[in-house]
Amino acid sequence: MSDSVFAQFTADDDQLSVALLVQPAINAALVHNRVPLVRHLTLVNRGTVPLVDVTLTLELRGPDGALTEPWTRTLTAPLRPGASTGWDDFRDVTPDRALLYCTDEAFPADYRLTVEAGDETLRLNAPSRVLAHNEWFNSPALYDSLAAFVQPNTRAVEAVLRASCWRGPAPARFRATRTARSGRR
Repeated sequence: MSDSVFAQFTADDDQLSVALLVQPAINAALVHNRVPLVRHLTLVNRGTVPLVDVTLTLELRGPDGALTEPWTRTLTAPLRPGASTGWDDFRDVTPDRALLYCTDEAFPADYRLTVEAGDETLRLNAPSRVLAHNEWFNSPALYDSLAAFVQPNTRAVEAVLRASCWRGPAPARFRATRTARSGRR
C-alpha cells in the first residue's frame, strides 16, 4: 500500500525531533479492514549528549475523551547524539469498532504524542477526523477497503427485497416498454 494517504506531522526542539505518519481521517471501514491508523513514528536525538529514560506516549482523543488506550514505549538503551529510532507497529492504536459503527456524524480527533526525556518534554498534536460509519474519503490507496461498506443486514436491503418481490402483472409502463422493444404492439 502506498503511504500517500498518510499525513506527516513533525515537532522539534533543541534536543528532540519527532515525525508522525498518520491517517488524516478514520472510519469504520479502515478499522474493520485493519488498515493501520498510524504508519510510522521517528524520534531523533538532536542534542549533544545521549538521551536516556525516554518515554513516548501516543493517544487518539476526540471531543469526549480517549478513543484508544494510550500507546506507550520506553527506550531501553541510550539514544546517542544524531541517532534516530522508529516504530511501525501500532496495532494497539485502534478505536472501539462499536463506537465507529454507531457514529452518524463526523467529529474532530487528535493524535497526541508526548515525548519525555529527562527534564525535556516535547509534544506533537496531529489533527484528524473520525468519519460517520457510512462515510469514506477518496484515496486510491484505500479502494480495497470500500468492500467494508457493504452492509447486508441493514434495513435498506430488506426494503429493496420487498420491492423486488412484488408479484402480479407488470405495470403498464413496463409492458409498453417491453412491447416497443420487441416490435410488437
